[in-house]
Amino acid sequence: MKVPYKGFIKATAPYGSISQYFGENPELYSQICYGDGVNKKCLAGHNGIDFVAPWYTPLLAVESGRIFDTKISPTGYGKHTRIMTQKGVEWTYGHLADISVIDGQWVDDGDLIGYMGNTGFVVSAHDGNGYWKSGSNKWAGTHLHLGKRIWRFGQVENYDNGYFGSVDYIDELPDGDITPPTFKFNRNLYFGTTGNDVVELQKRFKEEGLFNHEFYPRFGRLTLASAIAYQKKHNISPPFGFVGPITRGFLNSIK
Repeated sequence: MKVPYKGFIKATAPYGSISQYFGENPELYSQICYGDGVNKKCLAGHNGIDFVAPWYTPLLAVESGRIFDTKISPTGYGKHTRIMTQKGVEWTYGHLADISVIDGQWVDDGDLIGYMGNTGFVVSAHDGNGYWKSGSNKWAGTHLHLGKRIWRFGQVENYDNGYFGSVDYIDELPDGDITPPTFKFNRNLYFGTTGNDVVELQKRFKEEGLFNHEFYPRFGRLTLASAIAYQKKHNISPPFGFVGPITRGFLNSIK
């Protein structure tokens, strides 16, 4: 496995590169939750490893795999992307200044992923333990959040483990099937089509924030709108919502 950036030193900042380990600061991260009532789940602590280096430090792929879930979350990981390896290991790169890859792209270990930044939810040592605010220091809170999750039988293993499925990056892989989802779209899908593959299509759109409705095995108006948005997002022409060979090929290229 490659290190996330050149000059990596496994030691605690400011004498090395690690500013926060997995599981630390539960009081801070307990604010991050999902669900409501008895189903509410909150983080038990930091769900990754934070590495510090100068702003815009080049970041490298720690393992070979397929890029997915590249987007911006203003209150979370900011500009971020993920790598899915063929063995079902998902790596998250959070708080980037810029991203150099796109969804569906294959990267080899050591390839450029993007550049270290301070986008999203960051804590700044420059301001003590306060949250970074614009104007205090434009590079305050700069770091890479590197997270790791394991996929088993097509889903994140133990999502409710207190860290939304994330594990300490030094953990060994579990035994058994840890292959990520490999569903293949084998026929054209269009308005009026029915079947389980329509549901799989809706799941893909939901993963990219393009479908926020209940799954239903019929290609209706909502699925059509999501298909058009998906094609526009990935520059698939023509963006008419017809899921033909070109769009299916793109969907099938993402492991």
